[in-house]
Amino acid sequence: MTCMSVKFERPNQVVDFVNTISRYEYDADIKYGSCVVDAKSIMGVMSLAAARTVELVLHAEKNENPDIFNELARFTA
Repeated sequence: MTCMSVKFERPNQVVDFVNTISRYEYDADIKYGSCVVDAKSIMGVMSLAAARTVELVLHAEKNENPDIFNELARFTA
């Protein structure tokens, strides 16, 4: 499991993020405080992560598939 902070300034960034992460088979969650939503759900991510820094919990190790981490780097806070 790998965690990273992500932030979305505009709704189109959320759509881009969900489209990117949905291409991979790994489970992923967005966490803010005690609230957790599926990171592959546009509505879930929009409702929880709009204009704030949240934690992405990706159920994969960095050495498993470095491509996903390279693609997600543009969303890191």
